[in-house]
Amino acid sequence: MTTFLFEPDFKDRVVADNIEPTIEAFANLPDVENLVVIAPEGRRKLLAPLASRFPSLKFFPWEEHNNYALLRAVLAHPSRTYVRVRGAWVADSVQRFVAPALERFKAEGKVVAFYRPELVRLAGIISRSFVEFIDRSVVSRLANAGVKVSPDGLLSEALRRAMQLEPVDYRQDTLEEKLHFFADFSEVYFPYPRVVRISPTNFCNFDCRNCYIYQYKSSGQTRYFAEKIAMDFDLWRHVIDDVASWTTAFNIKMGDIEEPLTHPELPRLVEYAKSRGVSCVYFITNGALLTPRLDEELIAAGLDRIFISLNTDLPEAFQHYVKYDYETICRKVRDLVAARARLGADHPTIFVSVITDWRYVESRLQSAERWLDEVDGVTFTNYIDFRDSDPSRPYFLDYYRDLPPRTCCQDLWGDFIVLPGGEVVPCILRQKMLDGADVTVVGNIRDRSFMDLFHGEAMKALRREQIRGEFNERSPCRNCDFWSMQLYETAFEDATLQVRESAPFTFVMKKPGGGRPNLEYFRNHR
Repeated sequence: MTTFLFEPDFKDRVVADNIEPTIEAFANLPDVENLVVIAPEGRRKLLAPLASRFPSLKFFPWEEHNNYALLRAVLAHPSRTYVRVRGAWVADSVQRFVAPALERFKAEGKVVAFYRPELVRLAGIISRSFVEFIDRSVVSRLANAGVKVSPDGLLSEALRRAMQLEPVDYRQDTLEEKLHFFADFSEVYFPYPRVVRISPTNFCNFDCRNCYIYQYKSSGQTRYFAEKIAMDFDLWRHVIDDVASWTTAFNIKMGDIEEPLTHPELPRLVEYAKSRGVSCVYFITNGALLTPRLDEELIAAGLDRIFISLNTDLPEAFQHYVKYDYETICRKVRDLVAARARLGADHPTIFVSVITDWRYVESRLQSAERWLDEVDGVTFTNYIDFRDSDPSRPYFLDYYRDLPPRTCCQDLWGDFIVLPGGEVVPCILRQKMLDGADVTVVGNIRDRSFMDLFHGEAMKALRREQIRGEFNERSPCRNCDFWSMQLYETAFEDATLQVRESAPFTFVMKKPGGGRPNLEYFRNHR
């Protein structure tokens, strides 16, 4: 017996216009006994005609985190298999994606979950849609084993809530638990990267003393920045076309080690990626090169998010570290917000990023409260130097004493990284910084396809080393500290404030649906 969990995510008008073909599409699928609809209360009347085909139709309320509803639906039916479909699942999209996926699942049997995100255009709306299979025996097995994590956030969070597990604490992960999903289900969970990191240039107009790029440049460890390189548009188009030919449900991120605004054609790059249906294009920037004209061009291009680094909210410290006027950057942030309002756009989502220290968290929260009146979110990064920049410094001892045993680096499964010249490397944060034989370039996207590189033998070898715990095989991995960023994941939330913390480095405060943030909540729960 198969139960479908259907989550339409369109506006009422679109749902109403497409309800009949949706009913027909589901009715033509084989062996579907039950249909569960997860939707807001007000949409039930629109979806009621589904009951003509599925007498056992059940509704569950949609919530902001609708995995609560999902698992109530799972546990309410005695089905062996649950197929979760969300988004633009109407008519041809059901036949194109759900039916073949169902056939594959029934044929192979052993597949635990099959996750295929797609972007579907309907009535002028682009929506991400996916199909996911959940086997009840898997729910039971995971509950009995007490496994806390799974790589797919949608499934893992749902399973965790259903089984009433304790909040996820990655510090308690073991290598065996990592193997559960990295080794056994890698191809199922990671058929494509979640994030494609593209460096359009290799240079930055700042030399911030608290930036790891500055540390590398000043230490003489690399010649990567010796010659300025900007990716040409033809290469950018080639990268986007190649990846988009397989999937468009990925994010493009820029600004990890370079200043994206130094690229002379940045709006054109963003516009082309969005024209190919890329779900999210965003970058990190110091903001100094923003101008009123560039603001409008980026908005028109369809930029989804922008993170503007203020480094500190103290003007004197900003001048010391960045050698730039703090008030000028603040004005540029406000100019971008004003341009978005003037153009009547709902994008990009604008974040302000601040580097902080836990000793000053109270003043940073006060600063966030001020900024949240103007921008969409504030991110904090708790800055700690690289271990190999000065390993004799005493505070490193306390910092590393509390870390659990090292486990797999998730970036090798979830990221795809392209340098300005087309070289593909497995690590955005360290490998492109260092010189020598240990630096791994898995290929060049000019010569080999995206899928060939992402699933190629070079990447597989690196993943095997991580799974086996062979972290000392390559110098960048041997001295890397960034794996610790993936160990902690907790969430505090209430009606007006959401905080996502990847301790000890980053948490985000934003205003879901507007309103004032309840900072007292975070103060009491951090």
